Amino acid sequence: MSNELTVSNAVNWLIHNCTTPGCTVTIRVPVGEQHKHGLCKWCDQRRAYNTRDPTRTYASTGPLLSLDEFGVDLFEAIKAQAGSIQAFKKAETYRTKGLREEADQAEREAIVCQSTLESILKKNTIAVDNVRRILAMQ
Repeated sequence: MSNELTVSNAVNWLIHNCTTPGCTVTIRVPVGEQHKHGLCKWCDQRRAYNTRDPTRTYASTGPLLSLDEFGVDLFEAIKAQAGSIQAFKKAETYRTKGLREEADQAEREAIVCQSTLESILKKNTIAVDNVRRILAMQ
């Protein structure tokens, strides 16, 4: 035995990407051997984590809403509800410490937040499930 490394004749390779939408695997095959449908071995065996059936239909979420119609109102509603909860908790803490004026001020802030939330919810621009989640905040 010798310590020499033998290198076989150079093999030309064909390199291409997997044809599955979303798959980023690069395939390398010797020239003359065509790879099955241009799929990597994981997509070919349907074991890839990122493959999905391209013909499958997905449920529609309804008409598209602009950011102004959906995002801003939802954000403001969450902010108003969180502000109301925080102000009521702050008022309770002030009352236990005997700080009556600060507690009254915190309650007024909470009432302002609640009226802001009510005006946003009257617009009917927030999905019912999101309204339930907002109102369930504690």
